[in-house]
Amino acid sequence: MRGSIIAVTPQKPKRQIEAERIADLFRANLRKPLVIEFAGTPKSGKSTTIDQVRAFLKRCGFRVDVVVERASVCPIRDKRHASFNMWTAATSIAQLLEKTQDPPRPDDPDILILDRGIFDSVVWLRLLEKLKRLTKEDREKIEGFVLMERLRSRVSAVVAMSVDSKTALERERGLLEVVDGAGRSIMTEKVLDRMREQTLQCIEELKGSFKIKHVDTSGSSTAKQTAETVADFVLELARKLVDEDVLHISASDISHYFSGKQFITDTEAENLVDSIRASAKYDSRSIVEDNSEFVQPIPVAVIRNQKGELLLLKRRESTKENHLHDKFVVWAGGHVREEDASNGDPILHCLCRELDEELRLSIDRKELKFIGAVYDPVSEKSKKHLALLHEWQAPTDDVSVTLTAAEFRERRGNSVSGTFQAISGIRGVLGPKSSLEPWSKIILREVYKASLNGEDTNLFSEPQ
Repeated sequence: MRGSIIAVTPQKPKRQIEAERIADLFRANLRKPLVIEFAGTPKSGKSTTIDQVRAFLKRCGFRVDVVVERASVCPIRDKRHASFNMWTAATSIAQLLEKTQDPPRPDDPDILILDRGIFDSVVWLRLLEKLKRLTKEDREKIEGFVLMERLRSRVSAVVAMSVDSKTALERERGLLEVVDGAGRSIMTEKVLDRMREQTLQCIEELKGSFKIKHVDTSGSSTAKQTAETVADFVLELARKLVDEDVLHISASDISHYFSGKQFITDTEAENLVDSIRASAKYDSRSIVEDNSEFVQPIPVAVIRNQKGELLLLKRRESTKENHLHDKFVVWAGGHVREEDASNGDPILHCLCRELDEELRLSIDRKELKFIGAVYDPVSEKSKKHLALLHEWQAPTDDVSVTLTAAEFRERRGNSVSGTFQAISGIRGVLGPKSSLEPWSKIILREVYKASLNGEDTNLFSEPQ
């Protein structure tokens, strides 16, 4: 028809399409909120970038919360006093803990943005020490608290923004310049240079403690370019959270270590573990799971109380199709993620993280004893996973009180409950119809039957 108007649906940008795809996957697969801290020097564009990235993510389907900068509501009047920074750091940490509880609450965000937080507080603590407003001893004590792993690990990444002093002063003056002859402004070139220098120094010194994205907005960079750069960074972090990059090795690299055996001892497995550490590669879990040439090393631990009893766990997965659903296991552990490699030994860091997530056990990695490795390539699923077996024994029986009959829930609906049992009593607990998963059978048969005198040597054979 002449004169008619045909509505044309605008084509979505690639960034939006990818963001909506990740948002659809996010809540079903997420274990914890993605936490991004924004820090930066004055006039670097931090607030503008936060506003733009937050709005974009929300439009694409993410639930986003922002913990606003606490400096604007701090009751400490002297902003240059150490107490001011201590108050703002403490209140930011309090909100971080509230928003990242485990188990999570239904109203928890998918993505939590911290407008200044732990990293920023360290920048200011070190600057205050240089300005002689804080002693080195006090700075180290406060910094040791805010950088403890239990707090620091809740921050997924830091976007650290900086700008040179010339550009910062131009942005401060704005389009309608006012000459401040009274000298009231603290925005001087000298102050800005010192703050930028301290920020850049912390970026370098703390890159082993945080995943840091440095964004320099000096010169001709536009607010749009900055927002796009940061949005892409956040989306990549979100993608890795729903399809995490996990450690894998080649299947051909491990077969000769086992020579048909299902279990090898610690001395036999030492070279295997060294090889895994030396040739560590990380790819998205979906890619690794689909490739039959890849094997995923899984650090696991058997938990024992002071009397030597083993923690027998029953797993309840979010879907019945999961091979561990409703199974009894004698170990806890999980996949090594790429982020585990930023904290020293990725294998031990992963295991400590998994024990904390699954059982709320905070264990020093030095307390873990390596026992050996389990590999049971009898099915397509089992041939893709290798257990690196450790043992942790509690120095007292107090741990029995917190773990026995307790149930722990993870974000995706999984749960695990457990009770300590003597080796000889496990068969009675299982009953004739209960299922013990394969690695647990191998561990109990190969490790603990041989080391415990007087036990039934056929205790874990299949019933006739």
